[in-house]
Amino acid sequence: MAKLKIAKFDNARIDGEKIYFFALTVTLIVSFIINTSFMPFFEVKHLNWFNYLMVGILLLKIYIFDEYSFKGYIGVTLILLLGAISWRKTGNNSLMVLMTFMVGAKQIDFHKIIERYYQTNLIMLLLVMIYSLSGIIQNFVFLRDDIYRYSLGIDYPTDLASYVFFLVLAYCYLNYQKLNYKFYLVTIGLSMMVYFITNSRLDTILIMLVIPLMYIARKAQFYQKQNKLIDYSVDHFWALSIILPYVYILLTSYFSPHNALLKKLNEVLSGRLNYGHIALSRYNYSLFGQKIIEHGWGGLKGFHLSRNNVAAYFYIDSSYIRLIVIYGIIIGLVLMIVMIIISIRETIKKQYALPTIILLVMISSMIDQHLLEITYNIFILALFANTGESKNAKKLFNK
Repeated sequence: MAKLKIAKFDNARIDGEKIYFFALTVTLIVSFIINTSFMPFFEVKHLNWFNYLMVGILLLKIYIFDEYSFKGYIGVTLILLLGAISWRKTGNNSLMVLMTFMVGAKQIDFHKIIERYYQTNLIMLLLVMIYSLSGIIQNFVFLRDDIYRYSLGIDYPTDLASYVFFLVLAYCYLNYQKLNYKFYLVTIGLSMMVYFITNSRLDTILIMLVIPLMYIARKAQFYQKQNKLIDYSVDHFWALSIILPYVYILLTSYFSPHNALLKKLNEVLSGRLNYGHIALSRYNYSLFGQKIIEHGWGGLKGFHLSRNNVAAYFYIDSSYIRLIVIYGIIIGLVLMIVMIIISIRETIKKQYALPTIILLVMISSMIDQHLLEITYNIFILALFANTGESKNAKKLFNK
């Protein structure tokens, strides 16, 4: 593999990896702050200036430090253009930032990317919780069915639960070989804490689901005595990345409150099928995206909305519906193909950590909107990154 280029300026040494991790750290911090109750102290556009600057820095890495063939440069330029088109069409820069970091991850050790993500987001989450409990920033408290739901400084309780979920996934990737019953017990305890603090039922189930899926993935990879059913299942985790979006979009498209089964499923999903169906009916599909006005309950504005004007609520939670309605079918297909490629590539190498994590992300994306947000889904950066022979790629066999 070609080494990263190094530029020398007097006694200073600048390489692509240093540029990438500087940009990643700044963007992770800024993106995290935007999702917290620190925002009354900041303007979103001012914080986004940092993201745009980091995108510019990454473009220097991509076109100066990275090496591509002529066709390769054409390919990455088209990907970056898709991100720019999405930004202009939707007014949301999330996809542009995500795609730039995805392309910019060329020749970067993915294990180090996850390490930086885990360390940065864990520190940010703990600090925000401390500031919230200290009364420095607001702890938004919502009420559902006479149950209090706390956000602890994050915009909304389910977003807090999602941060915990993605941190658990990052921990699993970093410690994949060492996961044991202690980890499973801690994960059960963590899921219970998330439930009692946020009352986020679906995210609690997702965190619990990490345990059986990681268990069978490790069993397929590390155990000498193979189980054909487990091996077959794990080898086909990637297929669910196709099936899940397709099934969910169908269910949303054909949702009707007069269908008893779909009505019950909609209740289980906290009304997500209904709001998705409204979005499809009102805005239909788009090719390259469109700007849609949403009124969610996150942040200070949403908190006041939940208290004073509940009827005005309209938000598309499912990442799959957001993809085809807000970001467009073309970009949606590209993103789905990216996730499938990562999963298949690692499956071929018989490395099951990423395919299992991607499956969990795809399940989460049915109910949450975080698939395209770098502050949550860091795993999509694996497409161009180096996921080769690292600590996670070595086999362990039980004696």
